[in-house]
Amino acid sequence: MVQTRQRVYTDDIFDGVLACLVLRGYESIHPGKVRLEPDKIINSYRYFDQACQAVYIRVKQECERRDIRCNFSIFLDEFFGNSDTCSQIISSWLSSRLCYARIPGDGYIYFNISKDRAERILDRMCSMTTFRKEFYEELAELFLRVYNN
Repeated sequence: MVQTRQRVYTDDIFDGVLACLVLRGYESIHPGKVRLEPDKIINSYRYFDQACQAVYIRVKQECERRDIRCNFSIFLDEFFGNSDTCSQIISSWLSSRLCYARIPGDGYIYFNISKDRAERILDRMCSMTTFRKEFYEELAELFLRVYNN
């Protein structure tokens, strides 16, 4: 049995969000996707980072309500709209082989886990943080809503 912590770390949350995305049938995500808007092209990590920040804000609210320490933060650069923490999330997924990127790359991060493994990851995150699966599903929904905006 995994011991429950009174702190929540980046991996505790975003590995759970990734697991929920896999369980919803997502196979990849494009953190640096291009958006066309009237009179401008936006090509940045802004949308991925904004989605991560929205998840962070919700997690922080829940941690405050439950008197748990949120041991990370996500603040977006005012000029570029990105965050080093979000880059570290992607690096962590890649280094732990939860995802992979094609080389030469197409910009996508491909999820490298089965639905069974995603269930096990989610169960582990729930036991470590005391957050329920429904909360992780809520976070994944929030992530997608902001990311796809």
